Amino acid sequence: AIRSGNPAFDEAVRLGLPMVRRAEALAAIMQIKKGIVIAGMHGKTTTSAMTAHILRVGGLNPSHYVGAEIPILGTNAVWEPKGDYLVAEGDESDGTLRIYHAEHAIILNIEEEHLDYYADLAAIEQVFNGFMDQVTGKIIYCADDPHAARLCSHRPDAISYGKSETALYQYRSFVGGPSGSEFAVWRAGDCLGN
Repeated sequence: AIRSGNPAFDEAVRLGLPMVRRAEALAAIMQIKKGIVIAGMHGKTTTSAMTAHILRVGGLNPSHYVGAEIPILGTNAVWEPKGDYLVAEGDESDGTLRIYHAEHAIILNIEEEHLDYYADLAAIEQVFNGFMDQVTGKIIYCADDPHAARLCSHRPDAISYGKSETALYQYRSFVGGPSGSEFAVWRAGDCLGN
């Protein structure tokens, strides 16, 4: 986030230019697309990039806003007029996560971080709950994360994934290497493939 002391910020203030937070701009843009917001303390950029890439390869022409330059996507942000979806990282660090009204959400993990902004874990969870209350479609969450599982598992449109035996979609037999990873995907006890 840009704050006072940044030359561009200070010049905008001096000139009386209107400014908005990144989350406010993204939330406004998301009103004309089906938003898929990836949230959590760790893994947002990777998961956002993977989600955008999968939708792109699937022919859905997603727009995306990712927190870093991603070689496979060509850039960190793209507006695709033909596509219905906008994949974006939802930043929890300053409470603006609750601004988003997404169609779908992926909740990676919830931890006691950003305590310069939040009083405690309960305050963080309150923001995540507020965000999820505004999701109109599916909430996909990591069953391996105890806080995410506790907050999401009771929601009727929630789908769990992970290594945990409680996950609806479970990965098993994981083998990672320098050129990629291989694992089996199971759904409710049935192997879907490698």
